[in-house]
Amino acid sequence: MSQIVIDIVEEILKKISTITKKLDWPDLPIDLNSPIGDFAVVCFPAAKTLKKNPTEIASEIALEIENIDQVLSAETEKGYCNITIDWNEIVTNVIKEINHKSYAKTIEKPDRILIEHIGQSYRSFSHGKSPESHNW
Repeated sequence: MSQIVIDIVEEILKKISTITKKLDWPDLPIDLNSPIGDFAVVCFPAAKTLKKNPTEIASEIALEIENIDQVLSAETEKGYCNITIDWNEIVTNVIKEINHKSYAKTIEKPDRILIEHIGQSYRSFSHGKSPESHNW
């Protein structure tokens, strides 16, 4: 995944955490594999603490989340606040990142290099025996 996308999702998640703190709510779990939108805020766990219906919690937080710059929409469904990222704002930077010569290259050198044992037949070749001299 693009580092730009990762950074933007993390930024949105931090802003959501700030919103829940501002509302004096407990942290709400995030479903990063939501079937609707790019990810979802799960509102069920806060229902007991807040003494509210999860759908009501989702509606309240959706109003706040829609004000985040990178968010295209925040829609509620059955106790979930499904968030869609505004990809039009992001795509240009992602394309630039992909086109950069260092994209998908690691800078770190590995601590170890694994050299696997090749086997008896290779060792025989290295000692001067030909493949025909083996009874395979």
